[in-house]
Amino acid sequence: MNAKDKNTSQLNLKIDLFLHRRLKAAAAMEGVSMTELIERILSRVVEDDEEPKQDKRGKA
Repeated sequence: MNAKDKNTSQLNLKIDLFLHRRLKAAAAMEGVSMTELIERILSRVVEDDEEPKQDKRGKA
């Protein structure tokens, strides 16, 4: 593994740890498991994606 790949790998691990901690804290605040929190987030994303988008002129 070259130095660039190693740095990228270390950065990815730091990002993963950061996101894990944030999800864990958010789940604790909501009183649910991390899995349930992630499912809620994903369901909102799907719902938002299904709604018609409006352009700058206000047309769907």
